[in-house]
Amino acid sequence: MVNPKVFQVDRVHGGIRFFLPFVMGIAYIIGVPLLQALLSGVLGLLGQAESAALPLACVLALPTALVVMVGTERWMLAFWPSGREVHIDAGRQVQFWSRGNIVQDVDLKVGAEPLIWYFLMGSYPRGGRERHIDGKWYCVACQVQAEGSRVIVFTFMPPTEAKALAKKEEATLLNMVDLYGEKSSRSRGAALERPKLPTALVTGEDGRFWLAERNRWLEGLEVYPDEFEEILELVQR
Repeated sequence: MVNPKVFQVDRVHGGIRFFLPFVMGIAYIIGVPLLQALLSGVLGLLGQAESAALPLACVLALPTALVVMVGTERWMLAFWPSGREVHIDAGRQVQFWSRGNIVQDVDLKVGAEPLIWYFLMGSYPRGGRERHIDGKWYCVACQVQAEGSRVIVFTFMPPTEAKALAKKEEATLLNMVDLYGEKSSRSRGAALERPKLPTALVTGEDGRFWLAERNRWLEGLEVYPDEFEEILELVQR
């Protein structure tokens, strides 16, 4: 590759998601006595009962810990990359790199046209990171594939932006109810297993998109919305 455009993917990786709750917990534990000492002094100056300092500190320590966690997350996103990247060059070559090694190498000059699809996040049971995404948002994805190699990128977008992009790119809308059914229960637990694709979906009009979505679930690479749109432009030149 000559001077490829490099996209960092999966920025909010497992290491960050594992570490952040500890940051919040430690910030809360440290924040309570510090705030208690501060509030005791303030209440004393105001002639109020200093005994109220502890419950107030316990309440105020929570938003303080949240602020610390958000600040730490931003810092970690800047300085703790996932080690996973997508490289795209002017020669229409797309590569997925992981920790310095090429995992997938797709030559778009000999590959099929990119597949682009989207679906509503709130239309199926979600677990893990996906349950934190607003149910009114959409997941928008793109797969490029050639000679046994493929790279799949995706992003999460609010309804207006997602529908505008889908219309522009003529993306295919997948209805997750067709996969999960009408009465699928919602989960707040860990990541869920995807149901096996029914034969009717695989052999139907949108079968190749359902297969691509199955692959996204297993090996998709998350990027920011603006990066996703840039990637679409690069792979469709």
